[in-house]
Amino acid sequence: MMIKDKIQSLVDYDISYTLKRITKETKIEEEEIVCDILYSVVGKVINYIHQRKIPSELETTLIDMTMDYYYFNGLDKLYHSESKQDDTKRNVKSIERGNEKIEFKDNSNVTSINGVNYSTGTINPDDDLLISKYRKALNRHRKMRW
Repeated sequence: MMIKDKIQSLVDYDISYTLKRITKETKIEEEEIVCDILYSVVGKVINYIHQRKIPSELETTLIDMTMDYYYFNGLDKLYHSESKQDDTKRNVKSIERGNEKIEFKDNSNVTSINGVNYSTGTINPDDDLLISKYRKALNRHRKMRW
């Protein structure tokens, strides 16, 4: 069974739109890689909500969680390492006028996720961070276990 079929068996809706949107946003052309990332997030959601299938109401939440998982784990840098840093967007760290010394901040270790900038080392990409960010939406579909 292919991983795409495994994912489809774990959700209550057709995942073609979900895969298309994640592929577009991550710019990863290999569907198998996108399916691996999505499968990891689907497993975390299933374990949290205690259901056999993810309801269709959580489709956009699942897409958002997958994108955050992609950034939290540094997969954007792994799959797009050839990206160039634009010199016009560097931040100035310090300026001296005598002998004209200008220092720029090193932004190579800064990741922007949904408009929030994180420095390398400040994000611990564990399951709790991802689940806690989307806890409100997931709790609406969570079944209690005894």
